[in-house]
Amino acid sequence: DFGSWMVSFGIGAILVTLTLYFVASLTKGYFLDLHFKTLRTAGVAAGSFWSVGNFGCTAAVILGGNAVVTAQNQSSYIISSGLLGIFWYKEMRRTDTRLVWASLAAGTLASMILLGLEKQH
Repeated sequence: DFGSWMVSFGIGAILVTLTLYFVASLTKGYFLDLHFKTLRTAGVAAGSFWSVGNFGCTAAVILGGNAVVTAQNQSSYIISSGLLGIFWYKEMRRTDTRLVWASLAAGTLASMILLGLEKQH
């Protein structure tokens, strides 16, 4: 069941996060500051976007199958992370390295499309 998987994943993520927080706090000897004022907006936004994306990826795997859709999801993560690095964090300032990255990203995108077409046969 789709809903039960998402709930059990959320409970597991909370338990692991709290465990790591308490282990880190015990190691330091005091409770670590969670910086709620700093992370309130950015943290909620990042968590919300990640949750919606994870929900969409899980739904896609249910509809399209593990073998094809999981590879496509991972490829889209790589491409979107590269775009974020280039345009948001201003990595790869040289034009030649950007062109190499763009050609490799285009090859990855073409592979994603071809893999999806393979599923139809």
